[in-house]
Amino acid sequence: MNGEAESDAISLFLQGIRINSIPVTPATAAPKDRNVLFLHRSQPMLRRFSISLEDTLLKTFDAYIASHKYSNRSEAIRDLIRKSFVKKEWEADKMVMGVITLVYDHHQHQLQEKVTEVQHDYHHHIVSTTHVHMDHNNCLEVIIVRGKAIEVQELADRLISLRGVRDGNLAMSSTGKSLH
Repeated sequence: MNGEAESDAISLFLQGIRINSIPVTPATAAPKDRNVLFLHRSQPMLRRFSISLEDTLLKTFDAYIASHKYSNRSEAIRDLIRKSFVKKEWEADKMVMGVITLVYDHHQHQLQEKVTEVQHDYHHHIVSTTHVHMDHNNCLEVIIVRGKAIEVQELADRLISLRGVRDGNLAMSSTGKSLH
C-alpha cells in the first residue's frame, strides 16, 4: 500500500469509528478478545471502547493488520491514530523530525559538493548525517533533520531535486511531544 492509499485507508477507518468509552483496569482487560479494542495510554488507567464498522471495512482493516504484522487490532488502531496526529503536526507547520534519504551517483559532476552546500545552508536543521558507499558508482546519504515542517520539507525538496540524485525520500515523523 503506498503512502497516499494508506492515508486514505486511515481516514476512512477513523471516520467509521463510533466510540463508547468505558474505564478499564489492567486486571479486567481481556487483550486476547478480538472483539474488544483498547487504546493504550501511558497512564495506568486504560479505556475500553467499541467500534462499529461495515463488514467490508473490517475485512480491509484486518488485511491491513495482517500485512503489517500487528499482533492485534488495538496496536494497529494506536499507530493509525498517532500517524494521523503526526500528519496534522506537519500540516500545521509544527516542530517536527524527519529522515531524508538520497541515493546518487557519486560520479555526477559536483553533486557531492552541491549536497554538502545545501546541507550547510540548512545546518541548523541537520541533526546527523551518514554517508554509505553502496557500490563503485552509488552512494546513500541519510540525513536526520529537525525543525519547522515547511523548512524541513524545503530542505528535502532541494536535496532530492539535485541533478544526479537517483532516489530521494523524506520520512516524516514527530518530535514526540504531542504523542502519548
